[in-house]
Amino acid sequence: LPINKIDVISTLPEASSLEEDPDAREFETQGKVLVACYEDGRAVLVDLESKETIAEFGSTGGQPVRAAAYDVPNCRIYVGLSDGTVQVWSTNAPSDQPVYSFKRNESAVSAIRLVNPSTGTVPLACIGTEDGQLFLTSLDPFSSHAADNVNVVEELVGFDVDPISQIRVVQSATQGAIRQSVWAAGRDNKVYEF
Repeated sequence: LPINKIDVISTLPEASSLEEDPDAREFETQGKVLVACYEDGRAVLVDLESKETIAEFGSTGGQPVRAAAYDVPNCRIYVGLSDGTVQVWSTNAPSDQPVYSFKRNESAVSAIRLVNPSTGTVPLACIGTEDGQLFLTSLDPFSSHAADNVNVVEELVGFDVDPISQIRVVQSATQGAIRQSVWAAGRDNKVYEF
């Protein structure tokens, strides 16, 4: 079954503890989670140490999952689909429906990263699409199932209809910055910092 993208998160809230010794070829797998984005419409969290599936989100036969980001402190996984939909699932209380689901247009989501603002505990979602859009969204943490509570808070302009292939975030070097710096790359051989 094709996997479109993977991401490794370096901290699990409750690290697993294996009864047996890990394979000698493995190192530094304790407390790490792999997020796998499947072509069949699922995002799967796997504990790298135990190799056990922690949770699955979405459903077989759904839109292909193209990107995912895991917000460990707030127990949410953000999933980007090939039809442009972004879904936010709770990892605290998995269900068959996302907490949020919103869609800006029909262009496939190609990358998602979480950006920490200087104030507040809920990260901004930085979303990149295959038509070159790159934007930050804010979710209302006190609402559920309401796309009306998703706000585009910042447009990051620089790509000219070029698919966004990678997004990374780092601490901003700017004094008094209101969020982390966003670095993005596309197929035009350029990397932009926002």
